[in-house]
Amino acid sequence: MNILIRKLKRQNFLKILVTILLITIIGHVYQSIMVNYESKKYSNPGQLIEVYNHKMHIYSKGEGKPTVVFTVGSGTPSAYTDYYFIQENISKETRTISYDRLGYGWSDRTSKDRGIDQVVDELHTLLEKSGEKPPYILVGHSLSSLEVIRFAQIYSKEVVGVVLIDGGNPTYYATLNEQATLVPMYTLKIAGSIGLIRTLGNIGILLPLTDEKKRTSLLPEKLSKIDKALFYKSSGEKNNIREVKAINENARKVIEGGNIGNIPLIILTSDKGTKDMVWKKTQVQLKDWSIKSTHEIVKDSTHYIHWDKPNIVNEKIKQLIESLK
Repeated sequence: MNILIRKLKRQNFLKILVTILLITIIGHVYQSIMVNYESKKYSNPGQLIEVYNHKMHIYSKGEGKPTVVFTVGSGTPSAYTDYYFIQENISKETRTISYDRLGYGWSDRTSKDRGIDQVVDELHTLLEKSGEKPPYILVGHSLSSLEVIRFAQIYSKEVVGVVLIDGGNPTYYATLNEQATLVPMYTLKIAGSIGLIRTLGNIGILLPLTDEKKRTSLLPEKLSKIDKALFYKSSGEKNNIREVKAINENARKVIEGGNIGNIPLIILTSDKGTKDMVWKKTQVQLKDWSIKSTHEIVKDSTHYIHWDKPNIVNEKIKQLIESLK
């Protein structure tokens, strides 16, 4: 009798294992088919420029100087959709650029390291090869604070302003526990590769948990579909994971570069984005990164200030543009 029970248990275990394997294979095939289909359906709105043997996406709108460059935080699918309304508004005043880092949006993936100097060099080369001209105002959200500050350090003569939208202080990122951050990203990578994120998102379960619903619910219908497609494509993307792995090293590199001198720095901090006291303390200390800095805590806003309070972001950028005339 015991032998029979053990045999049945083994059979049940094998059935479960085979079922999981089949679901995984089917999910992976489904995800691959959909990514291929959506890549053809939703073509890029801008240009694809070759940078170091990889194509990078850049979208420009508006005329005049300075040129405002928008760059996204970690894991956000594309700057085009993330800054859509902000760019539409600011482009009425001056030249604007949104671009996708390698591994994001319509840009290619890369095997190159995601060291901060590499990322900044790719952006600078993209701007040059696409015919864009300084001076630049750099607008960065979240982790892209490292990118825009480092750009201002290296190309200080080309930058006339920096705006941080709940951007982290390099001193905060220098001591951040990378491994704790990577666990959910690896989970996203696995779930994304087998189509689980797509399936859950389609029935409205996952998107609210990852703040994607805020953006997709406010975008026009077609852009919302594009944003979702890019999100499903990039969830747990290896280039994004490698960016996070490099957080500590990249932050230390920025710290070594020192402050950005007299380049105007506008700091916008969410009042509801996090309860992390170290984050809040280092947000105040961000003012030390420029001798011409201002800091404002934006009431009733989450980490995505540019979606919660777009008028404030627009106003600050326009004030900076006006001050340069």
